[in-house]
Amino acid sequence: MSLFKKNIAATYAAQVITLTGNFICAILAARMLGDVGQGDLTLYTIFTAFAVLLMGLGLPSAVVYFLAAKKTDKGKMIPLCTSLTLLLMSVFVLCYFLTKQLPQARIFLPEFVLRNNLWSLVLIVHVLLMMMNQFFVAILQAENRFAAAGIVSGKPIFCLQDGRK
Repeated sequence: MSLFKKNIAATYAAQVITLTGNFICAILAARMLGDVGQGDLTLYTIFTAFAVLLMGLGLPSAVVYFLAAKKTDKGKMIPLCTSLTLLLMSVFVLCYFLTKQLPQARIFLPEFVLRNNLWSLVLIVHVLLMMMNQFFVAILQAENRFAAAGIVSGKPIFCLQDGRK
């Protein structure tokens, strides 16, 4: 089997494992948190994912393209990604604190996050880590290190690129 086919198989295997794990976690969360707790958890999770998607601006895909096509080297890309992450996070924090007092903010985030500064800090750190993660995974993917990218992104991959287990 070619390396390309092995990487595709590894990616799909990781997605199946992740989907199964998420399904089990959703059932456990529903049982342990109840309706209100699960709704709050869902709001928080969707907000962080949406914020990272918006702030990413398609840049992780661009990182993969430019590194894989050898149009730039990793030594230049890492500081650029770090600078962009810090800039985007500054904009996010500014927008978050300017809008968190608005009544419409309750549509997007649970009350406990909006009313507690410690939870606001947790949200900001969570979004920062997710931003850093997506750039790091993009760099690994550009280097054809799909197994490492899967592990970093939280998707365990059981077959390495050279077929070892």
